[in-house]
Amino acid sequence: MTTKTKRAKRGTKPRTHETTERVHETTPEPEHDHEKILIAIQACHRVPAPQQAQRETWVAQAADDYPDVDIRFFKGQWVSPQRVPYNRPTGRLDQDRPQDPPERLPDEVWLDVGDAKEQLSEKVVALCRWASLHDYDRVFKVDIDTYVHVERLLDAFDEIEAPDYVGARSANNRLVYAQGGGGMWLSRVALAKFLDADQAAIALTEPEDIRMGFLLAAAGIELVEEPRFEPYKGIMRAPAEGNDVITAHKCSADDMRAIHARFF
Repeated sequence: MTTKTKRAKRGTKPRTHETTERVHETTPEPEHDHEKILIAIQACHRVPAPQQAQRETWVAQAADDYPDVDIRFFKGQWVSPQRVPYNRPTGRLDQDRPQDPPERLPDEVWLDVGDAKEQLSEKVVALCRWASLHDYDRVFKVDIDTYVHVERLLDAFDEIEAPDYVGARSANNRLVYAQGGGGMWLSRVALAKFLDADQAAIALTEPEDIRMGFLLAAAGIELVEEPRFEPYKGIMRAPAEGNDVITAHKCSADDMRAIHARFF
């Protein structure tokens, strides 16, 4: 495996490694410093609270420490809840969604797809297409109820050889795939394979993480398992000083603030 060095935070000096025998020269520039990295948050208009908590915590911290890593919230087109109920089978309106069109924030991308939960897989296809068109080398896709320790995430990328498709292992029948809530790394190669695949081979009504795993497996890309992405336990197994957990899924807004307070 090729040894890589860590991406330096903004404002930090290159490290030297002192030993009793000698002082090594400054470490070389990290290989992936020249790579264009996107953290893509799979978002929506109807639940703004967790997104605001992300912006106040790990997103803000990452923007300060790693300004060369882009972070965007990906939403579908806004539709008035008076015209289209969120839960079509029951006709129940989603009361959490703003009644008036919200302002598009600078860190948001509104894709030309619907924003309802049942259109999530379609949104992920559009998200990947946007990332490919904007020439990203690496994409980390994550949910709005997930806390990400970005320094650990970038360090994990340094440790994994050929990380085309990385995530917490989940399985459906014989298919092994990355559980989407805990986050998944996709390389430029994986993005291209996914977008070139026959999207009709698996229905858009299937969960987006299962579709991703199915189409990548058909293209010959296997999952590299990363157990430090936590998909299920929320704050009960979240990043802390005494562990090496990278992400925590199923977090409330208050959970994310509590996790962040452990470090900053």
